[in-house]
Amino acid sequence: MTGTGFVCDERYFWIEQGPSVPLGRFDQPLDAWDSPAGKRRMLGLLDSSGLLGQLTPIAPRMAEEEELTRFHDPGYVARVKRLSEEVIAKAAEIAGL
Repeated sequence: MTGTGFVCDERYFWIEQGPSVPLGRFDQPLDAWDSPAGKRRMLGLLDSSGLLGQLTPIAPRMAEEEELTRFHDPGYVARVKRLSEEVIAKAAEIAGL
């Protein structure tokens, strides 16, 4: 494969960051800089500039743990996995599943 790859999926735009830090007395809440609208704008700019057509499309897939630990500490990967499982279990409980 040559060139630059591009991975994109509609689900990448389905994000709700929520508050990132507790707001203090004089902090003004702002929209997250990494918002769905910002991601869609970047995709639109890539497309309208013609650059998107020069990139090699790559289908999205789940990363293997070995791939994640090339860049992240194994303890961090395990913690994120555990926290994700807890959130999924809580959501299933709330939904009555």
